[in-house]
Amino acid sequence: MAFVDLFGDKILTKEGEKDTTEVLAGKTHVLIYFSAHWCPPCRGYTPALSEAYGKSAKAGKETVIIFVSSDRDQAAFDEYYGTMSFYAMPFAQRDLKEKLSEKCYVKGIPTLVLLDGEGKMQADNIRGEHDKVARKKAASAPPGECPYGDGCPPLQPHQEAVAFLLHPQSPVTRLLVDHPTGSGKTREMIRVLDNFFHDPRPKVPIFPKEPVCRNFYAELLRWPSRYRDFFACLRPQDATRASGVRDWKTKRAQLWDVSGLPGSDLKELCINMREVLEMKGWFFMGKMRRSRREAFYRRYPDEAAPAAPLRALRYTSAGGRHAELRPDGLPVSALLKVAFDRATANGNAYSNKVVIMDEVHNLVRVQTQFGEQLDRLRLLLAGATGSVLAGFTGTPILNEAAEGRCLLDIIKGRSQVLKGDGGFLSSFPMRPAGLFPLSLPLGIPDKVLTPNLRRQFVRRVFLTGEPLKRYDVKCAKGLPERRLRAYCNLCVHFGSLHDGKNGSKARVLADMAGCAPKLHAIAKDIAENSEKALVLVARSSGLEALLAHLQELASSGGQAFGVATMEELAEFNAPSNVRGEQYRVLVADAAQCSEGVSFFAVRRVHLADVPVTPSALVQSV
Repeated sequence: MAFVDLFGDKILTKEGEKDTTEVLAGKTHVLIYFSAHWCPPCRGYTPALSEAYGKSAKAGKETVIIFVSSDRDQAAFDEYYGTMSFYAMPFAQRDLKEKLSEKCYVKGIPTLVLLDGEGKMQADNIRGEHDKVARKKAASAPPGECPYGDGCPPLQPHQEAVAFLLHPQSPVTRLLVDHPTGSGKTREMIRVLDNFFHDPRPKVPIFPKEPVCRNFYAELLRWPSRYRDFFACLRPQDATRASGVRDWKTKRAQLWDVSGLPGSDLKELCINMREVLEMKGWFFMGKMRRSRREAFYRRYPDEAAPAAPLRALRYTSAGGRHAELRPDGLPVSALLKVAFDRATANGNAYSNKVVIMDEVHNLVRVQTQFGEQLDRLRLLLAGATGSVLAGFTGTPILNEAAEGRCLLDIIKGRSQVLKGDGGFLSSFPMRPAGLFPLSLPLGIPDKVLTPNLRRQFVRRVFLTGEPLKRYDVKCAKGLPERRLRAYCNLCVHFGSLHDGKNGSKARVLADMAGCAPKLHAIAKDIAENSEKALVLVARSSGLEALLAHLQELASSGGQAFGVATMEELAEFNAPSNVRGEQYRVLVADAAQCSEGVSFFAVRRVHLADVPVTPSALVQSV
């Protein structure tokens, strides 16, 4: 079959349209690439195909690739084709595109069809063969080495599904994503936010604690996205530090390894990225200033600016001051003021927003000191109109099944709560070993917590003397169990642990075995064992006392060792500290460390605050 019959008289090249006969003359292999910009699997596959094509000695000589678009408009086609080095069928030839799809038996995209030099089909989809080569290359990588080099690994199928569903052109606007811990939810969130880059609604990712917000910005620095490109344009010196090369554009589509940066440098980069993405000065009364947009495109004609700001919030602040309205009906928050329409918002600051929530099970927590803020946030999110709402969690049910039902109803919204649950839930309950290799601290089971398993890793420490008396007194006063647990760690209130006139710091540190037997047992175990360790303890349960005690043990006799805090997280996780060469132990606030924070190469985990439920243990380890 003649190529003109397949593609028409003209083929689009990077130099413009040319005669099909001229372009394909002498070619022995012609690959037809059916793809579209709106398709997440396509966007994940295109860079790999481009890389393979660019490395082929036959590319452009004997072998060519022709892109056939399924995009919905010319603008999307132009943007997507701009990332390719292939030829393309002109977008206007939609009738030929439909006929070609039928002739090539295209059932879905991306599809890669192979023709010979005469236009005869040799294979109806060889995309799978290319994937096999990529997977084989990844499997042969040495242990500990990224199988993709500096490149960006493709999204996994469960991640592609979420990115496909949460898109401006998708009818899905509310989704509960139930994917297990370690399945890459942060990257899913980044891809979803990138999908809405040109959407005029502000982007509001919400996290449990401030350190998790900061970790999100660190992940934004790490993974390729248009938000990272925008930041790099406005802060090229920061982009150089994060990417490790003078010209960040040479690593635009690659991972940036920020794990080796000092903690203070990474924190500074995260703060700078937050300020850039907030787009301060770009908006007035919720409307973008044309002068700022035009100035950006004059200076960076080949780059893109987001249509709305992005800022990560904590659950408490999202349901607190940010949710309030001014007397004139506009939101107090400059972020939520963008795209806010008083006529349709019904007094809801979260109407017409793109809201992405991590660890969304926090919405239905009942035992919390921030109950008022969470109540308000629940009501606002359930009643928001014109918004995209996505909640990510690995444990949708913390204690009772009713919590999962309540959470899903919030995600669905009041206007759709009576509808069925179909279309509102993405569930991926498994962790295939091929995708997520098992990497758990020794002795921590990844299975049902039977009584026998509990006994294997729970160590008993008995209270005696003053700690026992103080605990009995507090128990007699009727303190709730949550507060009583703190007195199991430290016999005094944590607020009194200072060097002032009425402080108890000197007395407690002089007799840790008597005043804080559990914390003393943890510190003693770490001092006597050279394995890299992590301690999770709440500030109200004696974090400062344990930290001071460990630092004292680390410098007094025996083998010295380093003690890190969250400020040294980057150094603790660095390859140079894989066995605790610099920092043997990191002491972290249990209230601020959950799914969003990772600790690498840890051999021993000490949970000073015993998890109340199995799901709480999963969150910790």
